[in-house]
Amino acid sequence: MLEDFLAYVEDHFAELGPYRTLGLCGRNKFRTERRLRALLGEGVSREARIDKWGPTVDLPELPGTASRAYLFGSDAAVEVSVYPADTLSQARAFYTRPGAVSAVRALVQDPNWDLYTNFHFGYTASGYAWCATTIDVERYIEIWQAKIGDTGAVNRDDWDQYWDWLLREGIASPGDRVEFDRHFTATQRQTATPRPGLKLIRSWDRNEADALDGQHLLSGEIAVALMAATTALGTP
Repeated sequence: MLEDFLAYVEDHFAELGPYRTLGLCGRNKFRTERRLRALLGEGVSREARIDKWGPTVDLPELPGTASRAYLFGSDAAVEVSVYPADTLSQARAFYTRPGAVSAVRALVQDPNWDLYTNFHFGYTASGYAWCATTIDVERYIEIWQAKIGDTGAVNRDDWDQYWDWLLREGIASPGDRVEFDRHFTATQRQTATPRPGLKLIRSWDRNEADALDGQHLLSGEIAVALMAATTALGTP
C-alpha cells in the first residue's frame, strides 16, 4: 500500500514529494530508483513500474525485436537500456531484419550510445546463465545473422557439443558453464534455449543527468533516446 501511495504522489503531485528531482535524491538508491521510474513514465507517456531489475516500461510499438526498456542510475551515470533479441523469437525477428541491424549499427556511432553482447539461455519465460562473450559485438552480430535460422532449443544430450561451439566462437567463456550447470544440468530440465541478445544503451553522466532533471529536461531526453531506439529496431 505504501509503494502504491508513493507512486501515486510521484505521478500526480510531484511537487509535494521528496524525490521530485534526481538532485534531491542525492545518491540514495531507493530515492533515485523511484525518481527514475517517474522519469521513464514521463518519457513514454504511460505508466512505468519497478521490477526485480529496476524501473522499466513495455515497448508495445516494437515489431517483436525487443519488449521493454529500463532506466538505471548509479553514482556515475543514468542509462536508458533496451535489449534487442532478448528471447529466441525476438532474435529471429531482429537478425533477419537487415534494416534494423544496420540502423542499430548507425545509432551507436553516436558516442552517447553503446551496444554490448548479452548472450544467455532461457527456459519458459525466464533467463539464466549470462555469458562473458570475448568477441566484439560486430562479430557476434555476424554469427547470429548467419546462424539464427538454424537456432532452436538445445536438447540435454547435445549440451556439451553446443557448449564446445560457443567456446570456439568466443560467445561463451569456460567459467560460464558453472551457472549453466546450476540452472540446467543439475535440474530436471531437458532443453535449454539460446538467447543471442544485445544490450543497447544511451547514457548520461550522473552530474549531467542531475542538472537536466533540475531544469525539467531529462524526461524529454529520455523520450528522444527511446524514440531513436524504437525507430532503429523497427526499421523494416
